[in-house]
Amino acid sequence: GGGTMSDSKVFLSCIPNHVDEDALKSECEKQGTVKEFFYCRDEVNTDRGWAFVTYEDETEAAVAVAMFNGQEIFAGSARPLHCKFANEKITKIEGTVFEAPTKAVTPWQEYTTPEGKPYYFNS
Repeated sequence: GGGTMSDSKVFLSCIPNHVDEDALKSECEKQGTVKEFFYCRDEVNTDRGWAFVTYEDETEAAVAVAMFNGQEIFAGSARPLHCKFANEKITKIEGTVFEAPTKAVTPWQEYTTPEGKPYYFNS
């Protein structure tokens, strides 16, 4: 191998805190052969967990980026996953792990009535 950074490594972020290492790794392994795997789990009950995953080759890594980026793989996600090649520069922080979480990660959905429109029941 040369001194260049390989395209077979991907950066995966916006991983909800309730996803453990085994669950994440098994999802990654569906896309190809995982050579190296490093997961930094979110500690504050949001979705700021991230991981570096190195695949066997660039093709598998490209598949992983296509399969994960913008997808809500895990139930209870507040927003879709962000996935890119590890050596790709981030040009905007929108939608990445560096953007502040907009809502808490929760498996429950809140329902609110339209503001200022109370419901009347006519019997």
